[in-house]
Amino acid sequence: MVRKVGVLVSGRGSNLQAIMDKIADGYLPLEIAVVISDK
Repeated sequence: MVRKVGVLVSGRGSNLQAIMDKIADGYLPLEIAVVISDK
């Protein structure tokens, strides 16, 4: 079951990229539905 999640980011977004990489590799059964950034 894929869960939809929201991600809060600041700075360069390196944590968001790490999450996206893990999703693409199949380690996290998630779908990023929204991203909120301070930039």
